[in-house]
Amino acid sequence: MKFPCEVYTSSTRSYTGTPDQLEYPGIACRKVKTGGCISWEGEQYFISTALRGWDVGLTPGDEGRFDVKFAGLILGQIEPSSAAFLPVIPTSKNTESQKNGQ
Repeated sequence: MKFPCEVYTSSTRSYTGTPDQLEYPGIACRKVKTGGCISWEGEQYFISTALRGWDVGLTPGDEGRFDVKFAGLILGQIEPSSAAFLPVIPTSKNTESQKNGQ
């Protein structure tokens, strides 16, 4: 039953701020536009308005699709045959491991 100020210690890591831009060496890169879309092979794909202004990386995936990455996170896949973005949907197994802190 202590007050927060009695147990607080400052972090050993310093905050360096948000990077100006993410880099994706060796893979295709697209900027997310204001409306949340990227252009790829003549098509517009809605990714997310939360990422507007940021770059995403695109790498070849399975079955002619392209994985869309933000930093180290795979957001989903672009499917050129249907001109659709298929977001990654967490499975119950992934959700349970997140709840357990794994």
